[in-house]
Amino acid sequence: MATRRFQLQHLIGTKVCDVNGHAAGRIEELRAINSPTDGCCVSEYLLGRKGLIARLSIADASMLALRFLGAPRPATGRRVPWHQLDLSDPKRPRLRCTVEELDAMQRTLVD
Repeated sequence: MATRRFQLQHLIGTKVCDVNGHAAGRIEELRAINSPTDGCCVSEYLLGRKGLIARLSIADASMLALRFLGAPRPATGRRVPWHQLDLSDPKRPRLRCTVEELDAMQRTLVD
């Protein structure tokens, strides 16, 4: 598989849809691994409020700020493994599965 390069900051805030066109959330953060041989490689993308909280890096204070701004419900979000996100068009990232399949994968990781 060929390695693609582009500026990751352009992905932040981008809406992600699944293979059926259903909204999965917006990319708010990503996690990467630094490898001595491959350099920095993205391991997963974080969608939704949990991703935003991770990006702000201060969970408790972030939640207070979000609640103050009108977000009373708990933070939700999805973790998307790097191989489940199709970035062939970085302006329109798409899941390689359905939202339901992604949620089932995450329940398996937590259980």
